[in-house]
Amino acid sequence: MFKKPNSKTVTNVAIQGGSMVLGAKVGDGLATLAPDSMSSYKRIILGVVGIGLAACIPATSTANTIAQSASLGMGVKQLYDEITDTIANAVPVKEAVEGASLTATDKFVNALVGHKEPMLASLNGSWGNDLIDESIWDRPLQQALSSGFTGV
Repeated sequence: MFKKPNSKTVTNVAIQGGSMVLGAKVGDGLATLAPDSMSSYKRIILGVVGIGLAACIPATSTANTIAQSASLGMGVKQLYDEITDTIANAVPVKEAVEGASLTATDKFVNALVGHKEPMLASLNGSWGNDLIDESIWDRPLQQALSSGFTGV
């Protein structure tokens, strides 16, 4: 099953991975172009089309591998987003009990479902609000050194 990687296998995996990421981003772009009337099912359509298209492309050349991986990336990402949003809306966020932190199981469930843990809230909770000095962002505007400088 496993074999020692060589330059050809590493290159092929890099091409496939990069193409999948590119396809995922193209799918996100296409999803934004879909009309609002399709908002409830546009990701499902793009997901099915992407995976179906990937199944139709034989990976016999580098160009075909790129096209197949990009199509698969688009389809998988759109279906992943749809499933994650559906589950995240159905499963409540696991929150820590006062005085205790989240258990490993609760953290795992939150991550599995797609709930994001707010970083600033966890920092405020563990450090206290008194350690965050918001006044550092209130800096006065500085005068320009010279208005005649052209940069040349």
